[in-house]
Amino acid sequence: VVASIDVSSQVVVKGRVYCDVCAAGYFTKFSSYIQGAEVAVECASKDGTRTAFVKNRTDSNGVFQITLDGYHKNEICGARLEHSPSESCNILTERASAPLHLTTNSDVAANVITLAPFSFKPQEPVGSCRSQLLEQHSEVDGYYGSPSPSSPSPVYKPSPEYKPSPSPEYKPSPSPSPYYKPSPVYKPSPS
Repeated sequence: VVASIDVSSQVVVKGRVYCDVCAAGYFTKFSSYIQGAEVAVECASKDGTRTAFVKNRTDSNGVFQITLDGYHKNEICGARLEHSPSESCNILTERASAPLHLTTNSDVAANVITLAPFSFKPQEPVGSCRSQLLEQHSEVDGYYGSPSPSSPSPVYKPSPEYKPSPSPEYKPSPSPSPYYKPSPVYKPSPS
């Protein structure tokens, strides 16, 4: 997720944190929001010097809000997960960080950036997830017109065997005759 905002002296970064119990890579009906997860926003100058570092924790709905003070237009900033209070769901996923591009001339009102949700996952996905997710997807697929499980499977019929046509034999063109024959010269007739 890339977010751009109008630069000012204060920026608010918001988002949510959930437990992806099925390790599906997205929020499912089996996921739950994590209270007390630690999220940080950090900025650094182009030479790597840290210019800002702010942490906050999620509320009971998994929502975090971090206020970043100061002018950070020409800096590299990002938000990331720091810690999960859940012993059973504390492994970082691919959805654990996001860059923040603090630029001018954008249309974001009130200098608020709302990020896509971040997530942790358990060491191993919950056992019933696979069958329940497959069932959930087949219900959705059937709704949108995909074949239902009762439809007959398509029958594979191999195509006729491919036989390339023989390539024509290469025959060089005859070489020009070895002697030169000048073209006739035009001579006007005497009038």
